[in-house]
Amino acid sequence: MNPPKFIQKSFSVFKIILAVLYFIGFLLHALDVMNLRANFSDMDLIWKSWILFLLTFDLLASIGLFLKKLWGELLFILIAVAQVVAYIGFPSFFGQQELLIYFHLICLSIYTVLKISDSRTPPGKIKVGANSRRGSGHYPGGSGKSSQSLKSKPPEP
Repeated sequence: MNPPKFIQKSFSVFKIILAVLYFIGFLLHALDVMNLRANFSDMDLIWKSWILFLLTFDLLASIGLFLKKLWGELLFILIAVAQVVAYIGFPSFFGQQELLIYFHLICLSIYTVLKISDSRTPPGKIKVGANSRRGSGHYPGGSGKSSQSLKSKPPEP
């Protein structure tokens, strides 16, 4: 397997693993809401809101990651950053959540490395012409013609 294919496959597998982990997070928060893991009914409004936020967005992120949609990746980043900020910034309120902090930082790091590696196009593989997005009619003002045909012709002698 050449490096670009290996990176693409690794990134795809990583997103599926994240989807499973975030679905497990959703299930844990669902247990919280049903008072089977935590005493949700006795929590204050901030804790209830936090649990409902994580319940909803863990489910949506897991679905989006499983379907390989960009919005799933964006929700994963939102959730991970929100939890890191909450747990580092407010330990007196959320308690010591070191394991979750490390988990999210490691996942964000792996995601970033794989995303950057996956988005790099090897030299000589850049598409130019009618199939490229520039000048292909996909953007406002695009004519549907290739960028090559839009260049002005030199004057004929």
